[in-house]
Amino acid sequence: MKLALSSLLALCLLAFADASLPNLATSKPKSILPAQHRQRPTTAAPPNLTLVRPLHKISGGAVKTSNKGVIPSVLCAAFCAATIMYPVDLIRALKMANAGSGLSTFQLLSNFKNTHGIQGFFTQGLAPEVARATWMRFLKFGLFPFIHEGIYSCTPKFGTPKSKAITAIVTSVPEVLTIMPLEIAKVQLQLDSAKVFGNSMLRAMSSVWKNQGASGFLVGWAGIQYRQAAWSAAYFASLSFFEDKVTCGFKKVGLDASKSPGVKMGAQLMSGFCAGVFGACLNTPGDTCRTLVQKRIFNNVEGATTFLGVGSEIISSKGVGALYSGFGFKALHLGGGGALMAFFVPTFKKVFNAAE
Repeated sequence: MKLALSSLLALCLLAFADASLPNLATSKPKSILPAQHRQRPTTAAPPNLTLVRPLHKISGGAVKTSNKGVIPSVLCAAFCAATIMYPVDLIRALKMANAGSGLSTFQLLSNFKNTHGIQGFFTQGLAPEVARATWMRFLKFGLFPFIHEGIYSCTPKFGTPKSKAITAIVTSVPEVLTIMPLEIAKVQLQLDSAKVFGNSMLRAMSSVWKNQGASGFLVGWAGIQYRQAAWSAAYFASLSFFEDKVTCGFKKVGLDASKSPGVKMGAQLMSGFCAGVFGACLNTPGDTCRTLVQKRIFNNVEGATTFLGVGSEIISSKGVGALYSGFGFKALHLGGGGALMAFFVPTFKKVFNAAE
C-alpha cells in the first residue's frame, strides 16, 4: 500500500513542479536597440501569474467554446468502450479476487467455464458492468472539461498536467459515489460460483440490501475512490505527453497524422493505450485490495476486511508483487479502454458537431 500511495504522491509532486517553471510564452525579450530608438513602454496591468490563464491569453482569447454535442458524444463513446472491454474486465476481476490464492489464470478460467459455460465470459455480470462502465466513463470524460473550465477558466486543451490531474481527482468523487451500487452488483455476479443470483443484477442488489443494508453499497469504497482518482489523474495528465511522443515517432518513420486519417486514428489509439497503462500502474494495488475486501465481506470469508488491512495482509504473506495480481489484464483493460475513449470521443464529436 505504501508503494501505491507514494506513486500517486509522486505524480502529484511532478505535476506541481510544473508550476515552478518560468512561463516562457509570456516573457518578453530584452531590446537590443539603443535607448533613443526604443518605444516608450505603455502602462499595462500587472502580469497574471496563474498557471493556466497566460495560455488562455496567448491563444488569442475566447477559449471557451460551445459544449453542444459533448454529452451524446461521450455517452456513445463510453458505451462502445465498455461493451468491447467487458471480457477483459471479467478476467481481471477473477485474478484480483483470488490474489495470493496460488491459482493460475488457466485454473481460474477453467473453474469459471465449468460454472457458467463459454457464454458466461460474455454475459455473466454484463448488464451491471456495461451500465457501470458507461456511466463511469460518461462522468469522467463528460464532467472533466466542465470542471476544468470552472476551476481554471480555460478548456483542458490549454491546461497543464497539474491542472488536468487536479481536475481529474475532483471529477472522480461524484463518479465513485454514483457507480458504487453497480460496482457491488457486478462483483457479486462475477464471483457467483454457486449461481445464487442467476446473473440478475436486481437479485444481487436485493441480497446486499437484505444482508448489509444501505451501508453494503459502500463496501470497498476506499479502494474504488483510490482506484478512480489515481487512474484519472495519471491518464489525463499524461495523455498529451503520449500524443506528442507517438506523433513524433510516427513522423520519424514517414507517417504524418495531420495528413492521413488512418495514421491519426492509430496515433489516438496508441497514445490512449499508453496513458491508460500508465494509470493502471498506479491504481492496480487499490483495485486488488477493494476486490478482496468485497469478496470477503459478501461471501463471509475469513481475513481482514478493511482496505489497509487487506493490503498489509497481502504484502506480509505474498510480498508487494501480489498487490499487482492480474496487472496484465488490468493494464489491457484500462489501456484498451483509454485507447478506445481517445479514439471514440473525437470520432463521435464529429458526428454530433461538438467542440473539441
